[in-house]
Amino acid sequence: MQSQTSPRARRSPISGLAILYFHDQRLMWLTIVLVIAAGVSSLIVLPRMEDPILIQRAANIVTVFPGADAERVEALVTEKIEDKLLDVPEIKRLRSQSQAGSSFITVELRDDVYETDAAWSVIRGKLEDSISLLPAGVQRPEFIEMEVAAYAWIGAVVWDNEQPVTLGVMRRLARELKDELYTVAGTKSVDLYGDPLEEDRNPRRHGPRQSRPP
Repeated sequence: MQSQTSPRARRSPISGLAILYFHDQRLMWLTIVLVIAAGVSSLIVLPRMEDPILIQRAANIVTVFPGADAERVEALVTEKIEDKLLDVPEIKRLRSQSQAGSSFITVELRDDVYETDAAWSVIRGKLEDSISLLPAGVQRPEFIEMEVAAYAWIGAVVWDNEQPVTLGVMRRLARELKDELYTVAGTKSVDLYGDPLEEDRNPRRHGPRQSRPP
């Protein structure tokens, strides 16, 4: 004997919910009112600025050491400044680049730091403290606030050739791309990073210093 399933047993949850709303008009209108209220509330609280204000969480420190090679800049300038900055708990990450005659350090704050002005004030104070540790001939470190914008584009010049990479050609192409981007309507500024000069890269996270591999 073959059993049969009643239409009620085959009813899907969606059809059951539709029947519930059909028979209970008050529940249906209450749901509609709640959906409309939630939509209006979301529309009111959403920011309406075309370019919203963003919190500045990164800055650069540039120090010039005329006549010094990349290794001396790293040991005598970059590491001295970084040692002072490591005492600041608001710092999330330090990235440094030492090249002949100059040191570049990028400071990034933690995501949970909202009083950024106070944090940057402490960092400037640590930077001032590091000046006495720098050798003679080093120019005063320059603290540069990185402008934060709502719209940005990041591109890269990649060597796609079987021949060995030619840094001079890469540099020329990158600068030509920079000039071309300035001709695009609405472009405010274009920064060029990774210029293939003599350099000593040392990406570091905020935390204890790690020994370099041999």
